[in-house]
Amino acid sequence: FFFQAEDGIRDSVASRGLGDVYKRQVHGIQYIPKTLMVTRELKVGLFPYIPRLEDFKELLSEKWKSVSPEVGIKYVKWDGGWKYEVTDNVDIFVFDSQNLGYYSSKGVLAPINKSDIAAPDDFLKFMLDGVNVSATQLSCIPIFGCANFLFYFEDDAEVDSAKCLEDLTKIFQSREKGELFAEVSERHEIMLEYTHLLGPERVYLQEKAIDLTIFECMKKYVLSINRCLKVGDDYEHPSHFFSLAGGRAFVGFSEFLEDVPLSLRDKLKIRTKPFGVSSENPYQFFYGDFIAINPAVSKKGLMPEAIKLVNLMASNEFIIEYLKGKSPEELVYIVPGRISGLKQMATLTKSFSQIAQETLKPNIRLYNLGNDGREYFNALEKELFKDPDLAKLFPKSASLFYQLP
Repeated sequence: FFFQAEDGIRDSVASRGLGDVYKRQVHGIQYIPKTLMVTRELKVGLFPYIPRLEDFKELLSEKWKSVSPEVGIKYVKWDGGWKYEVTDNVDIFVFDSQNLGYYSSKGVLAPINKSDIAAPDDFLKFMLDGVNVSATQLSCIPIFGCANFLFYFEDDAEVDSAKCLEDLTKIFQSREKGELFAEVSERHEIMLEYTHLLGPERVYLQEKAIDLTIFECMKKYVLSINRCLKVGDDYEHPSHFFSLAGGRAFVGFSEFLEDVPLSLRDKLKIRTKPFGVSSENPYQFFYGDFIAINPAVSKKGLMPEAIKLVNLMASNEFIIEYLKGKSPEELVYIVPGRISGLKQMATLTKSFSQIAQETLKPNIRLYNLGNDGREYFNALEKELFKDPDLAKLFPKSASLFYQLP
């Protein structure tokens, strides 16, 4: 059996079998004749910022051959929904929750019956709540959760006491430069900071007027931190500079732990970054990555296979094997979309245990900009960067995100 790769090269890969999750869907695939070739394929667009993306593809392709050997996978160019629209260019795609409302309004998320999803109630509640179409259907399937975490040394009682963004800013304004690193390197991230402080209800309303109190709080925070530096075409993670410069704390996604030496990871305390201007907010924002099926798949007669593939992608069998890698150095600290999977990962390291504790708190909200999120962000950029200090720090427009058709 051969797999059709994106560049057109065919590689043979041995199958390693199928887990219990799919035994009810696939029966007795023991032998694949050499003469059997792929006659149909599903075009899959993956989120490009997944760590070890090639390993993810290789493992998914390997496991898929045990599920549906007569249907191939072709990985297509896809950016997670920032610039590309969903047309017949992609059958199954992974996207960020920021675009959930937009995609829902465009009708490009094929509803999936919960009865066709393995253990649907096992998904993280804040993600499941965001994609429930009805009592019996989901608009897409959670695969990963994501949030801005605050990483700091356990003995730093001052940072540990910070309850809101204003507290954190004051601490680092009083310390030597070079102690706090954060991934605030582009206009897009400034706009995310601002909307986080607005709160979920106000984000969904998408207020156009700038709240000056929130704006000033955000601006002071941005000016107090060491922003990430650009190396070539990419920005290094804040965890990279934290480790090199002997920093005291950094703010970033959980997967940034891969840049922190193993000897330091167990010395760090991890919690979600404090939100709120001058007091602790009763909620925390998490992003989510979701797997969706293009409704056009039904015209190709491949909807049953597409449902099997998204089930595989969201399964503990696949996700945990991918996250574990082949050694402790390869462990990926991304939050699995399933509660049971997250609890399994929490048993592996102290760091993952802390991430799990934060993720399973009941006050988590899914970050979703709503149906007109792209228009909102384009308007928000114009308002926020009227400020000369921010315009000087971030001269490049954020229009490369949220391009409108």
